[in-house]
Amino acid sequence: MTFLTMRLDVASFPVHRAELGARTAYAAGVLSVDVEAVRALVRRDPRIADVRLEAVHPGESARILRALDAVEPITKTRGDGAAFPGFNGPPVTVGRGVTHRLAGLVVVAVTEFPFPAGGVQAFEEGIIEMTGPGAEHSGCADRATLCLVLTPGAAATNADYDDAVRRATLRVADHLASATTALTPAHTETFALDAAPGLPRIVWVHQVRAQGPMVQTFLYGHEISGALPTILHPNELLDGALVSGNYKIGSRTPTYVHTRHPALLSLHARHGRDAAFAGVIAARGHHETEALKQRSASFVAKLAGMLGA
Repeated sequence: MTFLTMRLDVASFPVHRAELGARTAYAAGVLSVDVEAVRALVRRDPRIADVRLEAVHPGESARILRALDAVEPITKTRGDGAAFPGFNGPPVTVGRGVTHRLAGLVVVAVTEFPFPAGGVQAFEEGIIEMTGPGAEHSGCADRATLCLVLTPGAAATNADYDDAVRRATLRVADHLASATTALTPAHTETFALDAAPGLPRIVWVHQVRAQGPMVQTFLYGHEISGALPTILHPNELLDGALVSGNYKIGSRTPTYVHTRHPALLSLHARHGRDAAFAGVIAARGHHETEALKQRSASFVAKLAGMLGA
């Protein structure tokens, strides 16, 4: 199957409310969450000592502190690989088949790291206000939010614990979305780059942060800092090929933004109308030297030209 013929159907199940209970199920916009099943899924990693679940919703008097990442639950129901490949499954190319998403819900990892750190590797606070003036500036304030309030294991280093939290959050996201596997979605979008002759070809250069622990982005399960600019089909992002590990205020891009990026959705909507969406080039946005910046820019220009942009 070629780049042009990759097709992905994204089936959406809107979530207006998340409720904690004894069974995981989706019905009429409400996601019920089996608390003990989720706790068991998280605690199977010894680097995490414990987890508590909290559900909060837009307009509630709630402030979420120490938020790391926010992930929209998705799961593959047909096609190669798993949602969030490289973490929940092997790092094989995704972006084909059928993916289910719990639209309007995010799973948020909430925790503190075991040891203090300084410089670029210092964790910077993540705050989500669910009501009041701060909600206008909080990316998740308009969504039902399931918080995983995590406690580090006694032997975990910061790097080990960061990895454990990421993997646990992505496992839970896939697990929750799998409750819809046998259900009929509210609506389905088909994503494909069918031939669009005669229209200007546009490539989206998606620059991501990669400066080491606490400021990194993962592509198919591996941090991207040493990678050259890479061509991706936009469908790969919809299936979770890019995962956030960036906890810096002002430049934080949570995983749910990578999977539903406004630029990607806008370019897909324009494809075949007034533009031809030729693909995505994922590139590291920060480089230590001028030579590395020049190398990256040269590769981006070369790849864009190869895609006809």
